[in-house]
Amino acid sequence: MSPDDLETMVAFGLVLLPSSGADAEWVRSHVRARAEQVPGMRAEYLRCVQALDATAPAPAAPFRDRPRVDQVAAVAAVLPNYAGQPRWRRAAARLLAAPTELALRQHVAGDVLAAYYRTGAGWAAVGYGHFPGVAASDPLGYATSPHPPA
Repeated sequence: MSPDDLETMVAFGLVLLPSSGADAEWVRSHVRARAEQVPGMRAEYLRCVQALDATAPAPAAPFRDRPRVDQVAAVAAVLPNYAGQPRWRRAAARLLAAPTELALRQHVAGDVLAAYYRTGAGWAAVGYGHFPGVAASDPLGYATSPHPPA
């Protein structure tokens, strides 16, 4: 990947990940490793870069150089949010979605999110201090809510 494409993927990752734990160097390292080691990932990342850059009318700055608010809007345009929709509508949206959207959702966004939430920072973001399978200091840690009721 070119340095510009890599920085576009970093900007994309930072939009996807929680701002409290998002680390540009982690995203950069993850994308670089996956592009080199997983067959087809480089092509998926490049397709994502093209889709994100195409969200702004010409002449516009590339996705990586846009203000954060414009980056968030671009990601929402490429990957619409189906939360809160009835189940049938979510299913219909997935069936009618463009192949590019499906590939970006599954292979790119899904890859970055799954990798992040396997890290300590990802587990801390959801309120747990350790990864499953690692002995917890509190044996009831998974049985209680990470956020006590107010």
